[in-house]
Amino acid sequence: MCRPDQKIFTVQFETETIIPGLGAAINQLKESVAEWEDPILLGATYVKRVFLSPEVVDEVLPGKTIIQDWAPYKPLESNLEKLVRQDLIWIVDDKEEPRVISLGTAP
Repeated sequence: MCRPDQKIFTVQFETETIIPGLGAAINQLKESVAEWEDPILLGATYVKRVFLSPEVVDEVLPGKTIIQDWAPYKPLESNLEKLVRQDLIWIVDDKEEPRVISLGTAP
């Protein structure tokens, strides 16, 4: 279950329809917040380090759960090994103290 200040949303779209507005949306987000971090792609080594961090599990993961393709995974090393083998894209805003994390498949 998500904390009141956390939200999960799923978006499905055609690439051709989203790309024209994506740059404008990112610029608008950058202008609307005092602090902006460009997304960082994580390699397998950092995936385990970040996603098994107690701070990330307690404060960032909604319901202390990793969700991929509608399937919930507990943040355990064995689950992360399974997910890393799926060639997912792992993204964070900061490797040391992430506030935003995401994972998904390549388009």
